[in-house]
Amino acid sequence: MSEQAILKALRKNNTKNAIVFVHGFGGDPSTTWGGFPDFLGATQILDGWDIYSLGYSSKLAPDFRGIWSGNPSIQTIANYLYTQAYVGELDKYEALAFIAHSMGGLAVQRALLDRMDLLRRTTHVFLFGTPSNGLQKAGWLKWVKRQVEDMAAEGEFISKLRSDWKERWPQSPPPHFWAIAGDTDEFVPASTSLSPFLREQQLVVPGNHLEIVKPNHKEDLSVQTVVRGIQGDAAPAGPWNAARVALQMLDFRAAVGTLEAHAAELDDAHLVQLAIALEGLGNSDKALAVLKEAGRRGTDARGVLAGRLKRRWLAAGRALDYNRALELYTSAYEEASANADHAQAFYHGVNVCFLLSAGSDKKAAVTEMAATVLEHCGKIAPKDFWCLGTEGEAQLYLRQPEEALTAYQNAVRVSPAPNPWQLKSMHDQACQIATILGYNDLLPKLDQVFRQEPNS
Repeated sequence: MSEQAILKALRKNNTKNAIVFVHGFGGDPSTTWGGFPDFLGATQILDGWDIYSLGYSSKLAPDFRGIWSGNPSIQTIANYLYTQAYVGELDKYEALAFIAHSMGGLAVQRALLDRMDLLRRTTHVFLFGTPSNGLQKAGWLKWVKRQVEDMAAEGEFISKLRSDWKERWPQSPPPHFWAIAGDTDEFVPASTSLSPFLREQQLVVPGNHLEIVKPNHKEDLSVQTVVRGIQGDAAPAGPWNAARVALQMLDFRAAVGTLEAHAAELDDAHLVQLAIALEGLGNSDKALAVLKEAGRRGTDARGVLAGRLKRRWLAAGRALDYNRALELYTSAYEEASANADHAQAFYHGVNVCFLLSAGSDKKAAVTEMAATVLEHCGKIAPKDFWCLGTEGEAQLYLRQPEEALTAYQNAVRVSPAPNPWQLKSMHDQACQIATILGYNDLLPKLDQVFRQEPNS
């Protein structure tokens, strides 16, 4: 391309994840962003991400097509972005998050459509002031600037981009995707930057077309939009950090891509894996439907189905969901207990305790089941993450909060280190139980336990 076509490393700690800035028309990898990269680099939650800025040729001078030189088309920029990700320095990263400004967002969209391997590695996309529906007033520049011609609303590039995008994602763009407009941006108004996407993926921040990517401090809404988007369910520190959550999301996508097409043919273990992956990607209803349609009788699959019903009951309060979840957990507990399957018995038994505590006043039944759960846990050696965490939960039901904290502490520190979704699941239920039982002073202590770094 030119001397401007560079990949500038802004922070390089050899992590598995990278944030990549992609500037827009007339921009460059250094001056476009102001302090934006530095503000992200100073945010603890993003410590597990390296940071780069991608540059390419884009000048206001006329193109001399077919004579000497000219700025590359947006398609060529998209191909260049992919080349950097495939054979360039970005090739070593397992997860990529793109922050694009203006025309750079068009190149990112094109690259994700053209290159499935890049899409599989992309965890987050933020488009700031991107003319995704094209520019209505490209003016005389479209005749002398190839890149402006590509951005014209009636042009071939925009028409094909929107057509291909709608064909690939007829309902919505990929997850963790945001289109962001400036509230005073007249160059790329919200009608072109936001309208192609779902309302929940549309955001507005203060500033004009240039100001939205030149924040003055780390609390600016543009910076916080990116931080919160990448953070997701991750805690500010510890085992739920944003880098690990992003890698886990890629694993979930891979599992869904491999298993969903033949869900009806899966064994129980892979069916459970598919349901967990779907829920991890935010598709709880689909996870529930897959489990129901399979109609499996194994205790593990029954428990996963019960868990989805339990979550729906907690969210919507439907008695039918509560009763069915309790029935599934109880039957699975009885079968596992009869077969001396202690791991399955303590898993289902502790969930019976939860439902009885949350939805009834059967305190004696909860205490009796919690004591039995501890007996099953005591027959497991060595104790894994779920066994130790279940001991903590059972101690809560038995009104032993200090013993519960110790057990949860042991669970977080167990080797191998638990995955982010496992930690989140255990943390959420522990906090729910503490609240139900009136241990509100225990909540900050639980947060502290679950934010520690796990053993590696």
